[in-house]
Amino acid sequence: MNCYSFSIFRLCVLIAFISSSINFENVAGILNGNDSSVINNLNKVTTIRMPLASVKLKSSGEVLVQNINVVSPFTTAVLNITNIESDVNFFVTEVHSHLHNITLGYHVELVPHTYIVGTNIGLVTVRNGASNVQLYLQNFNLVEVTAMITIIGYNKFAPIPGGCNMEFPVPISPFLMVTETDSMIIVDSQPAADAMIPQYQCLAPLRYDIYQMYMPEKDLSVDTYFNSMKKMMTVNDIKTNGRKVSPSLLGSVMQRVYSAYTGTGSVYAVIVSSGFDRESAYVPAQTYACGSAENGNSKCALLSSSSKSSLLMLIVFCAGLALCYTGHAYFTLELFIFGTLTSTLIFDVLLTWIFPNQGVLFLSALTGTAFGIVWCLLWIILGIPILSVLLPVLTCGYLCTATLFYFLADYIETLQEVQEIDINYWLAILCGTLSFTIFLLLKPCEASIISSAFVGSYMIIFPIDNYLGSNLKFILVNTIRRATVDGFSSAITSPPFQYSDFILLITWFAQTGFGYAVQRVSLVGRPPFPHNRKLLRNASTPDERSPLLRPGAVSNVYVSSATNELVQPHTT
Repeated sequence: MNCYSFSIFRLCVLIAFISSSINFENVAGILNGNDSSVINNLNKVTTIRMPLASVKLKSSGEVLVQNINVVSPFTTAVLNITNIESDVNFFVTEVHSHLHNITLGYHVELVPHTYIVGTNIGLVTVRNGASNVQLYLQNFNLVEVTAMITIIGYNKFAPIPGGCNMEFPVPISPFLMVTETDSMIIVDSQPAADAMIPQYQCLAPLRYDIYQMYMPEKDLSVDTYFNSMKKMMTVNDIKTNGRKVSPSLLGSVMQRVYSAYTGTGSVYAVIVSSGFDRESAYVPAQTYACGSAENGNSKCALLSSSSKSSLLMLIVFCAGLALCYTGHAYFTLELFIFGTLTSTLIFDVLLTWIFPNQGVLFLSALTGTAFGIVWCLLWIILGIPILSVLLPVLTCGYLCTATLFYFLADYIETLQEVQEIDINYWLAILCGTLSFTIFLLLKPCEASIISSAFVGSYMIIFPIDNYLGSNLKFILVNTIRRATVDGFSSAITSPPFQYSDFILLITWFAQTGFGYAVQRVSLVGRPPFPHNRKLLRNASTPDERSPLLRPGAVSNVYVSSATNELVQPHTT
């Protein structure tokens, strides 16, 4: 009897599992757009009431209502927007969800060109005298999705964001499309329509201002996400909390490219203006530059937990310590580290050109190690200090120039223009590197100590920066991206500079000074450069041209003409 009951129980579990699998396949069909009719399989419909009673527009672009709701899996939430005031010409319904996509549409069925799917989405509703409107919010995920719903009203003078759409799936598209790669974030928008000129609304001269705001580093929490989105909702919020981005010199005004700082969230917003304070805001977009939530945001763990990655960072850290505090004292070791580091970066760029989308780091490191040995042999064979110091000083000058570009390029108008044109950018990097090199080479010994301290301290903070999730590592990464990634020349590289970045920057400069002092003290009583053993050995080996007496001994004796003997001079 017990066995019979257990068999029935197993049969029921099997039937339930098959039923849930069929339901999941139907929902997957919705997401893939294969069959919109299976929308009827959604097993739950809820209503979210959003009355606008007694809400008058004090100014155009004002938040009329905002709330946060939890949408259950496989649920359609009907947004009942009621009591719309007559001074509202159109309003934008924005929905922001954390990590998981959600669907907002004009109809409960997924009719093409009437809905949008994403995490930062919105639709425009032109009132046309109506006081009640319904929209449909649908969750096709297997988990609950927390969504912030905001309604922003505009008067008849404001331009309609996305009103002249030509590419996006909805005729009026007030939202931004965000496309991510490993190195770049591409933000697209569609032209707005000027409601004041109905016949030529898409030909009206409008101005588009683009803004960006960084979120706290490595903070992927829901509360931080919603608080950040609230700061970039309206025109006034965007101007207060965002940083205005300069327009592209070469690209479209409706597209802007940004450097991807993985793990640091950023919010993007666009304000369209037709003059006389007639402004509207597009739906802000947000990304962590980590990929989709389906991937578990694994890219946000900047350093993988593999033993190879950990070993690489350990090697960089130890080499940085040796270089910063004992670099010039162990001159051959300094030359080996600089030769390996510099050539590894150069070969990584060259091999990436030859073998794109291939892992070439190991091959680059192997080639760089071989070049480091060659650079050491150059010192052992020739023994010319200024020639051996040239590579460390060039590396130091390059890092100094890259640091200046990293912090200043997007804030100085001249550097902005230089950065977008490849030939100008690389000439500027070359001139900056050579300027630092010429200045430091005036004193080769000091140049060697400064270079080893500065570059070595950066190598110390690099693994720490990687583990903390801060962004000083992109001083080096952005220049490599510029050389290897197509289209990166138009990217905005203005970095997030937050508490951890500030602490690491101070640590970098402090270690540079301390490392310089330690090496300078260790040099007291010693020659500026170590003696070259081969040159000393060659100099100590006598040949037919070597004097029989030491040069200093000749002046201490003379030959007596009377006795033909060597006589020491008398001293008085």
